[in-house]
Amino acid sequence: MWRRCFLPEMSALCTQEQPEIEEVKMVVVQMKSVNNIRLQVGEEAYILPGTRVVIKCPVKHYPTANIVWKHFRHGEFLYKGRSQADIYVTKSGRLVIRSFTAGDKGEWQCFAGQKNAGIILHYNQPSSGYYEWERRNSMRNTDMLNEDPAVIMTKHVHVQWVEGPWSNCSVACGGPGIQTRAVHCEQVDSGFYRILDDIECRRRLLSKPKTTRVCLNLPKCPSWTFKDADYSVCTNRCEGIGRGTLKGRMACTLGDRDLPDYHCRSVSKPDISCENPDCKVKWEVDNWSACSKPCGGTGYQYRQHRCVWIMSGEPAGSHCYAERLPAPESIRTCTTKPCKMSCVDLSPNCKEKVAWCGFTLMQFKCCQTCREYALQTNRIAV
Repeated sequence: MWRRCFLPEMSALCTQEQPEIEEVKMVVVQMKSVNNIRLQVGEEAYILPGTRVVIKCPVKHYPTANIVWKHFRHGEFLYKGRSQADIYVTKSGRLVIRSFTAGDKGEWQCFAGQKNAGIILHYNQPSSGYYEWERRNSMRNTDMLNEDPAVIMTKHVHVQWVEGPWSNCSVACGGPGIQTRAVHCEQVDSGFYRILDDIECRRRLLSKPKTTRVCLNLPKCPSWTFKDADYSVCTNRCEGIGRGTLKGRMACTLGDRDLPDYHCRSVSKPDISCENPDCKVKWEVDNWSACSKPCGGTGYQYRQHRCVWIMSGEPAGSHCYAERLPAPESIRTCTTKPCKMSCVDLSPNCKEKVAWCGFTLMQFKCCQTCREYALQTNRIAV
């Protein structure tokens, strides 16, 4: 079935084929000022200020003049013929930034119909770029460094392994330890470098430098030293059942110097335990607390208990449980006397009814009057 296509509609709508954008996954870092740098979608690039940047968006089955570029800050760009603008799109769909600035950084996306691909641009400081240029170009032939950068970029495509700095040793002292570093295969030109897949260097029979090495000749580490030791005396500083400690003191040292203990916090102390049959444990208990109910019923009493060494009285941790010593009671019930009520008259006519004080109900209603009456006559006991 034929279909009529009107220009500029020469797209997947006519060919029945979807657009395909070709991306290149690569990191590009500009090291030195050059007039132009050519990039492609899929890359991530670090650009020096003032550089003219040309970004390609290769697409199949789609007219390149219809490619649209978008940026979160600058907005949308498409081909509008010859342009003198700072940022524009060519008929071939390339994005051109005449002079790269910090405002141009970020992700740029090209759209071919429903398909899109992007490139991320970073603003690279000239000082950091010069340092990278010096480091990488020191590996190359010195006669190339005097040539025009543009000529070098076209004449010399130099692929090499580039080594990063060694990390600190995995151990600070003693040793041996391990150091690591990053090693990338890069295409280095006079103005910029591209990070390639390792296979590109191996194809050129370039041996990859080591990424790890052993670090030796490190300074000695601080250690625990048992000083003023008397190996004939086993003290009552108990470490376990039947085990005391030798007489002396433990010190953190480096050579002949004593250091604060925190310098040795990651170092195990030497064993200075010795046999001492007096290292036994017992439960130590406090006095019972007052009853939780002061009067009129049943309450509870509490006390604390702890495991201690018999000789020193120092805490012995869980050794009492290890020796299966029955733990003393820590809570018990207690019964208290009835609570005393306040003795007052509950009736205004108590004085007139003292003769009735021998009855319990009268003693309750006229407690004060009956008590005074009893003290006077000793007739009843309240």
